[in-house]
Amino acid sequence: MTAAVVALLLGSLPSASAASSDASLDLLVISAGTLTPVFDSGTMTYAAVVTNTTATVTVQPTAAPGATVTVNGTTVVSGATSTPVALSVGTNTITMVVTAGNGITQKTYTVTVQRSMPADRDLSALKLSSGMLAPAFDKATAAYTAEVPYSTERITLTPTVSAESSVAKVNGQTVSPGGSSDPIDLAVGENEISVVVRAQDASTKRYTVTVRRASAVDLEALRLSAGTLSPVFASSVAEYSATVPETTDTVTVTPIAAASTSSVRVNGTEIAAGASSGAIPLSFGANTITVLVTAADKKTRVYTVVVTRSPSSTVAPVGTDLGGGVWIVRTGDFSALKVMNASATATRNLGPQQTARAPLNRLVTAHIRGLESRSTYRVSMKINGRWVRAGTVRSGRKGIAVVSALRFENNGRFRMRLTDKAKSKRFVRIVARAA
Repeated sequence: MTAAVVALLLGSLPSASAASSDASLDLLVISAGTLTPVFDSGTMTYAAVVTNTTATVTVQPTAAPGATVTVNGTTVVSGATSTPVALSVGTNTITMVVTAGNGITQKTYTVTVQRSMPADRDLSALKLSSGMLAPAFDKATAAYTAEVPYSTERITLTPTVSAESSVAKVNGQTVSPGGSSDPIDLAVGENEISVVVRAQDASTKRYTVTVRRASAVDLEALRLSAGTLSPVFASSVAEYSATVPETTDTVTVTPIAAASTSSVRVNGTEIAAGASSGAIPLSFGANTITVLVTAADKKTRVYTVVVTRSPSSTVAPVGTDLGGGVWIVRTGDFSALKVMNASATATRNLGPQQTARAPLNRLVTAHIRGLESRSTYRVSMKINGRWVRAGTVRSGRKGIAVVSALRFENNGRFRMRLTDKAKSKRFVRIVARAA
């Protein structure tokens, strides 16, 4: 009886031959890249490519029922995700060993993960031995310009790569990390310099710097004693403008020639090297200043600066009706005249055909009598030999009109007159002479 029970119990235990011998993977998933070829349980070897920025990957192996699996020697529950596998740049092998349920049968699957080389082909900085980059350096900007004086015959560039593994070449010559290029000869005019960055993955990026070396007829600098040049000075730009306030009645110009052998004249007067011009008088409005540069070979170049002397903020445009028959009139190069205070007026009571003298730079107000009641008359001024219409004035009930004009010329005289609409009759003449 005991022997029979023992035999029965032994017979109820599973034998080794009854356990599964399937050591296959049913599924394999990788966290980055794509398995090549497509997974098949009968294929043991795979490959995948990931970017350089991918520093780790995980795998998720699903084994056959009853089988166990290890990833690079570490047991992973079937269907679970492995711990991250660190990736070096280049080739990385991940090994998965599957052991069947019988504990004997094994299969080994491998995935070769290729982590790409760095693709950083940017510069983090770019410097010149002379001149300034325009625009300011930015790794995303590939094209730059710079201006150097005529005296600069050579230039060097110092490129700094973003990635230590990248290499920079200037005009085809490799530049050592932290170093500068060999001196580059500069011709007068534009010189294009190429900077090529090669990343570890063999991709490249090209930067260009166009360096303009000034000629012997260029200016290296141009400064005004008042106002600001617009645009900002550059030797290649010949025309500028500047604005100064009403109180600035003179300005000096300091031109610096690019070549020491060149001569410079401002408004026809020669200026010593590095010196300023004499005081240049400024009229109200636009004043053109010419700077002539003459090289040793007699070649020339002209720069111009238009300096506008602005009236004060208390100005009125031409033709403004100030009320009471007072108008702002135009003269010479002026486009606007300052409105004078009432205390600065000189008043004359005039009858028809009468003449009055008026002081310089004063607002002359004429009270004109003997006109037709409530009638409109034309007001004109004679400036530099030409009559200029200044507006109209309407007489009052008693036949009196009031008209004003600013005495502004520095010499000579001006006349102001009233006429009827038909211009057939002149009613008054005001003559102003310099003191």
